[in-house]
Amino acid sequence: MSTKTPNSNQVLRLAELLHLSHTPPQFIPEVEREIGLLLGYAHEDVEYFIQHVLALKSTKT
Repeated sequence: MSTKTPNSNQVLRLAELLHLSHTPPQFIPEVEREIGLLLGYAHEDVEYFIQHVLALKSTKT
């Protein structure tokens, strides 16, 4: 994870994305990707998480 200090625009964007993903609760890969990157996770880790969740969702339907 990155140790950079976020700027106010990043914090506001993160708040918007979190609101979007939780009202109503839903999984939107593009939103989750941006959240993960804003939080400082490596691109590979974010993609792994998204693929994992999508695989879990596909086994439930």
